[in-house]
Amino acid sequence: MRILLAAALILAPTIAHAATYEFDTTNNGNTVKSTAVLAPKALCMTTEAGPAAAKDGKMVFVQDPPVIYYERAGKVEKMDQARIDQMKQQLQSLTGSANPNMQKMIEDALAKVPEAQREMVRKQMEKTMGGMMPKANGAPKERKYVATAKTSSVNGYKVTEYTITEDGNKVGRAMVTPVSALPQGKEMMDRLNSMMDFVKGIMSQFGMSGMTGNFMNLPKGVFPVSGEEYDETGKVKQTFMLAKAMKDTPADCKVPE
Repeated sequence: MRILLAAALILAPTIAHAATYEFDTTNNGNTVKSTAVLAPKALCMTTEAGPAAAKDGKMVFVQDPPVIYYERAGKVEKMDQARIDQMKQQLQSLTGSANPNMQKMIEDALAKVPEAQREMVRKQMEKTMGGMMPKANGAPKERKYVATAKTSSVNGYKVTEYTITEDGNKVGRAMVTPVSALPQGKEMMDRLNSMMDFVKGIMSQFGMSGMTGNFMNLPKGVFPVSGEEYDETGKVKQTFMLAKAMKDTPADCKVPE
């Protein structure tokens, strides 16, 4: 979910009305509030983090052709395939490798850290990078959602509980509702998945893998209303909540020209 906090957007006509979703996420003790506005062919997101709910960033994802605009500290950066190719060329110059592998670079850097401090440094990197942190073994884990017979109500939505597994091990649970129960639920889910696929594709071009998130690999036709994920000891490390889903809201979503 951290990759959604990146930042972006600016300039152009505001869409009159749209569906707006508000999310609350906690990750390793950090609380993040984010808002997603669904616009034609785009998804605009803002995030607020910390006790003071200070603005952390803005982002707009344009679906076709895929591009993400980031705004942070008053600066805007465009992330498209041309920019990705430029970054790869810069990394190739630095490493002398035709196929630079960020995952290997991170592991090589960690190998130079004293063994007693290595795990602490890795956890700090995971906290900073969120879902973009490569797995230690370099292989993505197979993530599955398995439906249970448990049903309940969350924030007024009838939900079914799914068990989340990775390589067969239980790593969390998700409470999901049919997309039809939410305003433009199918469209919002499709747009979020398109954005995650784009980000995952960027990572793969740099030899990085292992990204997971609340919208990855969910069964078709459902949307997560709440959930939690566990660390290696079974302790809750992340929680997720769909706080509000509103239709016909003023669309504070400006698509770059």
